[in-house]
Amino acid sequence: MIRLSKNIVAYIFLLLLLLIQGLSSSPYPCEAGRSVEQRSAYFPGKGDTWEKRPPEELGMDSRLLQEAVDYAMANEWRGPKDLKEAITQAFGREPYGTIIGPTKSRGGAAGFVLKNGYIVAEWGDTQRVDMTFSVTKSFLSTMAGLALDHGLIHDVNDPVKDYVKDGKFDSEHNSKITWHHLLQQTSDWSGILWEKPDWADRPPRNATWNDLRNRELKEPGTHYKYNDVRVNLLAYSLLQIWRKPLPVLLREKIMDLIDASPTWRWHGYENSWVDIDGLKMQSVSGGGHWGGGLFISTRDLARFGLLFLRKGKWNGKQLISEKWIDMLRIPSSANPIYGYMWWLNTGKRPIPSAPESVYYALGFGGNCIAVDDEHDLVVVIRWAGSTKTLNGIMMRIVASLEVNTHSPAQEKKKRGAKTKYADLAGYYRFALEGEEMLINFYVEDGVLYGRGEEYNMGELKPVKGNDLKFKVETPHGEKWSFEFIKDDKGKIVKCKFRDEDFAEMGSVTGVKIIKEAQKKKMNINHLHSYITFHDTLFLD
Repeated sequence: MIRLSKNIVAYIFLLLLLLIQGLSSSPYPCEAGRSVEQRSAYFPGKGDTWEKRPPEELGMDSRLLQEAVDYAMANEWRGPKDLKEAITQAFGREPYGTIIGPTKSRGGAAGFVLKNGYIVAEWGDTQRVDMTFSVTKSFLSTMAGLALDHGLIHDVNDPVKDYVKDGKFDSEHNSKITWHHLLQQTSDWSGILWEKPDWADRPPRNATWNDLRNRELKEPGTHYKYNDVRVNLLAYSLLQIWRKPLPVLLREKIMDLIDASPTWRWHGYENSWVDIDGLKMQSVSGGGHWGGGLFISTRDLARFGLLFLRKGKWNGKQLISEKWIDMLRIPSSANPIYGYMWWLNTGKRPIPSAPESVYYALGFGGNCIAVDDEHDLVVVIRWAGSTKTLNGIMMRIVASLEVNTHSPAQEKKKRGAKTKYADLAGYYRFALEGEEMLINFYVEDGVLYGRGEEYNMGELKPVKGNDLKFKVETPHGEKWSFEFIKDDKGKIVKCKFRDEDFAEMGSVTGVKIIKEAQKKKMNINHLHSYITFHDTLFLD
């Protein structure tokens, strides 16, 4: 028998460890051997039984994740806490703008980030019940999906007049309207519901009432118009086919089954009561425009978002069909960033920092549920104020994943990127006079692109004769230049930014930071990097 020396045995053991480590696509051994399905299998229990995980355990950078939380808290919506006052300020100029549903004062900024179903970040009072405004529309859309699943709606392209026969869809124009049109807000329905004419919602500032009453109707399906009268018409039509209050159905078929709290409420208006089979029922509203809508906690919104991230399945039970989840994400031909009452990130136009596959519920004041399949994330934000703030939060959350993981999505991006500009790609933090903003530079098909917290900058074009200097004209017409600077070892260490329209102000230099991930045993380090430098380009 051949006897191996202790040194040789130790060397073989070391090689085996390195081989096992190399096969792992994750810097975290506890996650590496698990399939996406296994990692996605966790569901919270009842009440507050919801497991928290350290961000690093799930491949996230805790410092950048905390920056997302801090950014959300610092950029809370500045509107009144008294939401009756806020509604009046926002919509008080509208004809027939009287508030006819309940309102309540709001809380402060709050939010929730789920990764693989686990809580990785939570801020503010997440158990407080608040109005959600148009986030309610995504719940309303779900009731339509359930009606389709249960056979109450045979086909979304059916005319609604075949289901609702009380005159609301009898006119020549209205008779063409389908469920599909109502769900995508392309119906251009004409009429009055709950004493609100369709034209009274967000009318053009210079239009007279005569102009509005006698406007030319658009062919259903050809014109998108965000309109709460027509959204409320969808709620009314669904009540007609379900023959049961929508809040009762939502509780029975969704909320109780995902172990939501009993604290949420879905309100209609004081004049939206109807008779169904001899019983008085309230037709609910699809938002808080005139009061009413869904009043719900951040935690319950997170459960709802997780249901959609899991393709309608909860703990092995399919509550809403996967087919419906796919349908609601089909872009409207009249508005490609809108689906079935969920917003879509088509072309990364609304949220440049998030994957194009992200879809989200969005409501007045900055209420949001964002579902990110690519990163297995649900992000719930309360009172963020604007899409710009939402994008700033999402950018930091995505950065917390991309600077510190070897996720399949990131590996795909790396494989697709050309070597030429790969060392320039990363996240850049701009800060000046106390303000901070991230910009992400990334490579696709050998081209360097930039995106900020407000919009995509587009392609950065290299300056002839200098592979490290680029110019870009943004969608807003600004002309900027960026020049990356290497050290004597050939590594990017600095970057200069200049606004060419204000060249006299000079350039701003930023420093590249090398981000070191969690060290593994055997002294194997996974190094990641992102870049920071300073300016106030996208501030209001």
